[in-house]
Amino acid sequence: MSSKRNITSPVRVTRDEAMLIRFGLLRLVIAHDRWQDRGAPPVSPRRNTTIPISGLRDEGAFSPDCQATVLRVAAVATSSFEAQSRRLRLGPIELAACILGVRATEMMARHGHLEPCPANYKVRCRRLIKKLERLRKRAKRTYIRVQGQEAFAEASHRWQQYVRFARAFFLFCTCNRRILPDPLGKRRRRLIHDQWIEYFREELPERGLVRLGDPPALPGWQ
Repeated sequence: MSSKRNITSPVRVTRDEAMLIRFGLLRLVIAHDRWQDRGAPPVSPRRNTTIPISGLRDEGAFSPDCQATVLRVAAVATSSFEAQSRRLRLGPIELAACILGVRATEMMARHGHLEPCPANYKVRCRRLIKKLERLRKRAKRTYIRVQGQEAFAEASHRWQQYVRFARAFFLFCTCNRRILPDPLGKRRRRLIHDQWIEYFREELPERGLVRLGDPPALPGWQ
C-alpha cells in the first residue's frame, strides 16, 4: 500500500471485513466526484440548511493526499478477493481510512441506504472498528519509530482535518429516515398525515373556520 514498506504494519483482512470497509469508502469517492462536478463549493450542506445547527466551528480542510489514500484503499485493499482473506501492509493513515469507511458503512446501513442491509451490521462494524483501532495503534508506533513524532503529528493533523471536511461535505445525510421498503406502512401513514394537515391549513381559513389556538376570525365568534 505504501511506497515505504518499512513504515507499514502487516494486516489480515477477511472478505467480509473488506466489504464493510469498501461500502463507506466508495461513498466518500462518489461524494468527492459529485462535489468536484458542482465546482467544489466551499459551503457544506450543513450550512445550506434552513435549520440552525450549533457547534459548526471547524469543518476541516480538503486534502488531495488524504483523498488519494481513500481511493487507494478502496481500489486496492478492499477490491475483489480470490481467497477468504488477504494479508496487507498498511500504515496508520491507511488504517484510519479503513475505520472511517466502516463508520460510514454503519451510518448508511442505519439510515437504510444499503440494500440488502448487511446482517448484524452493528455488531460486525463495532467489532471491526476495535480490531482496526488496535492495528492502527501498532502501525502508529512503527511510523513514529521510523519517521519520528513530528512527521506523524503532521500527517495525523492533516488526516483529522480531512475527516472533518469529509463528514461535513461528503457524509452529511439529510434523509433522517429509512428508504428501504416499509412493511408496517409507517412512512406511508406519515406522508398521508402530512398531506391532510397541509390540506386543512389551506381549507380552514377559506371556509371561515379557525384552528384550535387561533384567534376568532369574526367578532363575537365563539
